[in-house]
Amino acid sequence: VRKFKHLQNELRARFFTCMEALRSEQTQLKGVVAMLYSVGSFKDRSKGVGFMEHTRLALSVPIHIAAIHLCLDDPNQYILIRAGLATINAKLRARIRVHYGSHLECQYLLATYGIPKKLLPLTGNYEVDR
Repeated sequence: VRKFKHLQNELRARFFTCMEALRSEQTQLKGVVAMLYSVGSFKDRSKGVGFMEHTRLALSVPIHIAAIHLCLDDPNQYILIRAGLATINAKLRARIRVHYGSHLECQYLLATYGIPKKLLPLTGNYEVDR
């Protein structure tokens, strides 16, 4: 939800978030659910810059990712990601869900997986709910 001036600052924030999650014994046992939200004004504006750095960070942090939810509103992204998922291992693919639709539709789809909309700090106008 936040814009970072430098890639290193964003990587530090992500690392800190992961390490804080690992303080919990429940998280260490059960893992975390990752959510990538690219709907409305919350799209990635970096155009792929830092992709390798984020990948290295994700592979180096000792955290178990139990599931991944991708929320998209661009049909081209949706088709590309769905095609990419068809090429990966079935065991890994079972842990990844791609949701397509508006902000409200994505909230409803996430709710079917037990993720309440109050966990998304966003309003219907794509503003941060403080």
